[in-house]
Amino acid sequence: MSIPKTYLSIHDVTGLQARIGYAVDRPLELVIDSPHGAMQIVIFLQPLLTKEQIEAIADTINVVMKTPKPPKETCPKEAAAYGAEGDYYARLKADLNRHPIEKEAC
Repeated sequence: MSIPKTYLSIHDVTGLQARIGYAVDRPLELVIDSPHGAMQIVIFLQPLLTKEQIEAIADTINVVMKTPKPPKETCPKEAAAYGAEGDYYARLKADLNRHPIEKEAC
């Protein structure tokens, strides 16, 4: 029996945990958290991979998910662009506030 091609798209993922299932084939279980709730995906990878390979995949996913994100370094050109944008809008707002639009008397 062939498995039909299936596409799965999951958005708003807030957490991911991998573990090895208790079934005979030792499937890879992915537990995905999101603001909308949690879901579990079970993937049977044997005989394609050995039990040890599946455990290594689960361990790698868990290590990567626990690794803290490095601080984002701001590019000097990007920082200058955002600064110039802020200055432009501050001057524009000050200019608009200098000459308020007055309603004409009817």
